[in-house]
Amino acid sequence: MVTVGVSQDLLASTEAELREYLARVEDPELPVSITELGMLRGVTVTERESGGVAAGVSLVPTFLGCSAQLFIERDVRAAVDALEDLTELHVEWCPATEWSTSDITSVGREQLRHVGVAVPDPDGGARCPHCGSERVVVDSEFGAALCRRLGHCEACGDPVEIMRSTSSGGRR
Repeated sequence: MVTVGVSQDLLASTEAELREYLARVEDPELPVSITELGMLRGVTVTERESGGVAAGVSLVPTFLGCSAQLFIERDVRAAVDALEDLTELHVEWCPATEWSTSDITSVGREQLRHVGVAVPDPDGGARCPHCGSERVVVDSEFGAALCRRLGHCEACGDPVEIMRSTSSGGRR
């Protein structure tokens, strides 16, 4: 019996489809996709020895010890379950790879602004997502999620959630 390998076209199209599906997976705590948040670090698609296609997805949490990791992994698996050619999926979390707010795409930043979350600039300052003022003050290091802090805008008085700058919680 002669085994015919998977074509390079199939591998490439499966990877493209996989990336499309991953772009639809939202962080369970924010209505922003994991790709827009910069959590997706890599996708590999290979032929399995027994036939079919195997894929690996590498993710980095927005904060070490993030309680949403299990939900994100579940949602990744559910999203790609519809890929017919994919017969095996390995999801890997890369906590040694530090995530930072610089990983958030411009689309992700805009989506965060729409839900009232400020993203610090490289100097640590943040603009109010409500009025655009730079007078955002951190009130508490503890927010609704590990990856966010609580603050307010001195200009408009509105409460503001502020993304932590790095996955380790430090300032960058």
